[in-house]
Amino acid sequence: MNSSNKQSAVLTKAADQKMAARLQQAGEVLSFLGARVIAPGDEPEWMTSSERTRLPKMQTMSLQELEKLQREVRKTMVELEQRNRKEALAAAQKAAAEHGFSLEEILAPEVKDTSRASRAKPSPKYRNPDNPSQTWSGRGRQPAWFEKATKNQKTEQ
Repeated sequence: MNSSNKQSAVLTKAADQKMAARLQQAGEVLSFLGARVIAPGDEPEWMTSSERTRLPKMQTMSLQELEKLQREVRKTMVELEQRNRKEALAAAQKAAAEHGFSLEEILAPEVKDTSRASRAKPSPKYRNPDNPSQTWSGRGRQPAWFEKATKNQKTEQ
């Protein structure tokens, strides 16, 4: 075998391997969609002759035909997914309505009211002995009367 024939054989083998990989991909996509991929000659006996002729004979299809089939399968998959999403959304809306809610109400995050008005004012823990109307809860900066009283206690000890 001369070098050009060897190169031709190698290229043919590579093309055959590439075609086999594409056929496998197309078969996997069709299998995913629930279609049965049947090789020529492997048709079940229960199939009618008209069913056998409708089966795509992928091994005999050209690369362009396989790519077209692959595009059609992808398009069908996208349409199927969109239809399933619409059906799921409708079912979720129906279930929410049965419980007296809209789907938006259920899916909306609960907002906590963090404003000062909504929080209860802490009860006072300390009271100024000289002026009982002055109190401190123990939170935040210490009032001057509290600092003065604690200094006096430390100096007395």
